[in-house]
Amino acid sequence: MRISYSALETFTTCPAKYKFQYLDRLPAPKSKEAVFGSLIHELLKMFHEPTRLAPLSEEEWLKSFTEKWDPGVYEDQQEEAFAFHQGIAILKNYYRENQGLEFNIINLETSFEAPILDAGEFHQITGKIDRIDKLEDNSFEVIDYKTARKMPAQKQIDDNLQLAIYHLGLVNRWPSFEKQNRPVKLTIYYLKHGEKLSTIRTNQGLNETKEKILSVIDEIKKS
Repeated sequence: MRISYSALETFTTCPAKYKFQYLDRLPAPKSKEAVFGSLIHELLKMFHEPTRLAPLSEEEWLKSFTEKWDPGVYEDQQEEAFAFHQGIAILKNYYRENQGLEFNIINLETSFEAPILDAGEFHQITGKIDRIDKLEDNSFEVIDYKTARKMPAQKQIDDNLQLAIYHLGLVNRWPSFEKQNRPVKLTIYYLKHGEKLSTIRTNQGLNETKEKILSVIDEIKKS
């Protein structure tokens, strides 16, 4: 089976929605939250793009956001105006906190695949990582951007399956990580709050991650 984290999460949340979306492939418009999140992700990639010849000014960045903004996904003018100003606030805050800082960014919006073999059956887990940084101590940090309003407790970050799958994808792409048992910092950046929550993963957690994934896949097959 070839399956993404998003599909695993969808099944866990609502099996019927999984069936409609991934098996029946019924067309459905993107939610306004998804459209908003996709635009913010696009602007953050622009901010960190290594091929840029000159530093991105805040004015230029916010202009790009305005030009790409789609008011048509919102129910009324008041809701649209609130979302627009929230987007501007997120970008201004991010610019203030990150402009001028030095980052050693290895990849932006990088796709990954991670194979899992189970009793002779082959599964391929797919996904996309927002950003991968190399830190000063030569360790690596995976960063996932979120536009969610609520920040979870630290334990939820430590048990987060999405971050665990990112770790699995990272060691599959660079096998030396697994061979050297190098710890990886996994971070969720809550953009509306300007706060990061992180957890550290090592090889010891890889088998547990695979078992969790296979457990969900088994439920999908049974249903």
